[in-house]
Amino acid sequence: MIRSALVCAAILAMAAPPATADPGLTDGWPEDFPGTRTVVYDIVRDGAVVGRHSVDFVEEDETITVTTDVEIDISLLFVRVYSLDHHAVETWQAGELIAFHSQTDDNGRKRIIDV
Repeated sequence: MIRSALVCAAILAMAAPPATADPGLTDGWPEDFPGTRTVVYDIVRDGAVVGRHSVDFVEEDETITVTTDVEIDISLLFVRVYSLDHHAVETWQAGELIAFHSQTDDNGRKRIIDV
């Protein structure tokens, strides 16, 4: 139940305006996107920030690297009841995904994807 609520909270937080962002991203995508841009969202639960979701876009020549980091830490009476740490790197070339690497620690359950 907690996990479902967290997934919903994360999705809603991603739809909300960024907590901090490159000013060019808040008014739509600039013509030269991606260039180098970072968008950071707060993940909010019951009015409190419980985590962050950040996405970095870096363009070098014909390659675009997208790095995603998600950190969630929920405590109840100073005792951690849930945590999530996720780091992923996508490499795109000519509009095609050529590599994907991710590491996730979902409340102690570790997952690694390397494509």
